[in-house]
Amino acid sequence: MAIVGSVREPNLEAILRLKPDLILVPANFSAVFYDKLAKIAPTIQPKGSSLDMPWQDLSRVYAQALDQEAELDLQLNKISAALQSYRQQQAAPLNVSVLRWNPQGPIIMSSQLFAGQMLREAGLHKL
Repeated sequence: MAIVGSVREPNLEAILRLKPDLILVPANFSAVFYDKLAKIAPTIQPKGSSLDMPWQDLSRVYAQALDQEAELDLQLNKISAALQSYRQQQAAPLNVSVLRWNPQGPIIMSSQLFAGQMLREAGLHKL
């Protein structure tokens, strides 16, 4: 898969060269770039904020756009079973934090983002 910039700064020329049939963007994507991408190809963006929606709901928006809801349901069931198995194996919940390194230094990721949601579903406690 070609790298076409970042979420904050997509390379519109690179995206245009790929001639996409469909573009998927995150819920918190820039309205300015959304409008430009929508001129290149149909562009799907979940409504609301990624902080307000469980990751499963965000995934469903994309699965619907790709006509892959049955596959998503299968994968969600597998993930749910794996998380349940993990929780049952833990004697006591672990305390964890997810850090991300930026050019300005490390930051602690929100527990409302995907990684934090997954850790919570695994029965882990965020510090």
